[in-house]
Amino acid sequence: MALGVLNPQVKSSLSGSVFFDRGSIAEQEPPPPLRSYLCLTIFTCFCPAYPVNIVALVFSIMSRNSYYQGDFDGSMRLGKNALYVAVASIIIGLLIIAITCIVHFTTVRHTHTLTPPVSSGKFFFMIFISTPKTHSESTIRLLL
Repeated sequence: MALGVLNPQVKSSLSGSVFFDRGSIAEQEPPPPLRSYLCLTIFTCFCPAYPVNIVALVFSIMSRNSYYQGDFDGSMRLGKNALYVAVASIIIGLLIIAITCIVHFTTVRHTHTLTPPVSSGKFFFMIFISTPKTHSESTIRLLL
């Protein structure tokens, strides 16, 4: 027990046994920086690939929890998974947006409307009918 008083590197336990503290000799390395990519995964929540970006957010939160519990290797692994899933979510979201725009702007719309033009107190209904072969429009007027 007197050894522990003289040498600060030697500590004694409650039972009276003496053990050597190796942690105080070697310099403690600072923990690696936290890379959970939380901001990126929150950004991916605005992409239209909802199941995928929620998985990225879960990986990011799990990475933060592992880091604060001291599991730095697990935190790095989960952070990389969050990054990969977030990038996949962004790519899938951009593909969905591009396909939606292409389909929306390249489809031919045929208007089938009933418009009641007013002419000298009588109402006329105009129906536009298009034939699929020539796309010409013919008008049928009904007098009410």
